[in-house]
Amino acid sequence: MNGKMPRILYLSPSYITSLPDFMHKFGKWSAEKGFEIDVVAPQFEGTKSEESIEGVKIHRFGKNLPIDLRGHSPIVKAKFALSFLAKADEIYKSKKFDAIHAFFAVPAGFIAHWIAKKKTPYAVHLLGSDIYNGLKSPAMRPFVKSAISNASFVFSDGKEMVDLAVQNGCSVKRQWVHSWGLDLARLDKKIQKRLEKNWGVKKGCKVLLVIRARARHYGASYFIDALPKVLERHENLKAVIVDKIPEDLMHEFSSRAKELGVEKNLVFPGFLNKEEFRAALEIADVYVTPSVQDSISISLLSAMAVGLPIVATDIGDTRLWVKDRANGIIVKPASPEGLSEGINAVLAMDRKQLKKMSQYSINEIKKRCSWERLIDQLSENYFEMIEDLGK
Repeated sequence: MNGKMPRILYLSPSYITSLPDFMHKFGKWSAEKGFEIDVVAPQFEGTKSEESIEGVKIHRFGKNLPIDLRGHSPIVKAKFALSFLAKADEIYKSKKFDAIHAFFAVPAGFIAHWIAKKKTPYAVHLLGSDIYNGLKSPAMRPFVKSAISNASFVFSDGKEMVDLAVQNGCSVKRQWVHSWGLDLARLDKKIQKRLEKNWGVKKGCKVLLVIRARARHYGASYFIDALPKVLERHENLKAVIVDKIPEDLMHEFSSRAKELGVEKNLVFPGFLNKEEFRAALEIADVYVTPSVQDSISISLLSAMAVGLPIVATDIGDTRLWVKDRANGIIVKPASPEGLSEGINAVLAMDRKQLKKMSQYSINEIKKRCSWERLIDQLSENYFEMIEDLGK
């Protein structure tokens, strides 16, 4: 490399500097460390096809593409992947890259494998849906396995995902399982009051917060089914499910809520920006993660960072963060009864118990979540990949 810092090509399905996008953070802070970072990403509304932000060169493909492809036709998804491949190949051939960092096994990981042709080392970053959904799909499975098995490094925020890849026949040469850093927005009381008004949260009202519901494995249906038993004891309650939910799931959730008679207690605010998310954490009394299959989410860690008690299903790496009766309640997955019992148990706790849980979570986050440590280790991994290719 002749004394120069390495040039890394990022292949990212999203790179939005105005949102709490961890891919953006990786690029920004790697550039600050001296790496030359180029990003290939979709051109969403409000972004330019070519731009340089915070020392990172961004090359976008397509125009006004949907941020979330779930619910779109196979033709739309195929066009997205082909446009992604064409732009990635164009940028890869235009410069000499020392390594590639692909976010998600598909399509980015497979595209990295395709364009690198074993001449350039690449890392594939597993982030949940690419494993849980990709390995189940007969059409996607070969692409997922190829992307992982040919990678120089597999990055992941949860060991369960790497183990699942191995169990499904993927070869993992080297792995890095990391914790996320956190940088919550400052609390804006005006935003908090606006959300409380919009959600119908009045004095004495208890608020349950679920952040993700855009796919079935996030378990929102079990949470809705748990609400009648919770409302028997706590009538003054709002259950807030935050996410951009596909129409078919939204119809399913709404119909089930009406059937159970809990529709007046349910709130679906859609997507929240980082300031609204921070306000939502302040409004909530309990953070609930009802997933049946999932990696560690930044939203869960954020809830811990502000000291919210957690009700979480006993899955994957969640148990590494949520300790039963220490900072939350662990319940059986896919069990409305377990969720309702866990929620009722937290809502029945006295102030002393809740304060103890809160302090446990805050201490864990302080010890284990650091963007600085994360980026330092990421930098070491880049150098390791590049050095191994030269051996």
